[in-house]
Amino acid sequence: MLTSPSGPILVYLSPDPPAENSFVKIFEKGKYEEGAEPHAPGKWAITSELKANNGLMNVRIPAGLKAGQ
Repeated sequence: MLTSPSGPILVYLSPDPPAENSFVKIFEKGKYEEGAEPHAPGKWAITSELKANNGLMNVRIPAGLKAGQ
């Protein structure tokens, strides 16, 4: 039985203020290990990494972005 949500981690950037369709995905991590049984959930980034770091994570912002972009 799962006691917390499981799924991918997605990180997006957008200018401030955001414009229509201005969000760009810069990071994604999903399932990285299958479950032991056919219907076992496996290991997902959100349950293992975020929970282990108290809901915090570091993501590198792409080099070359101009200030305010």
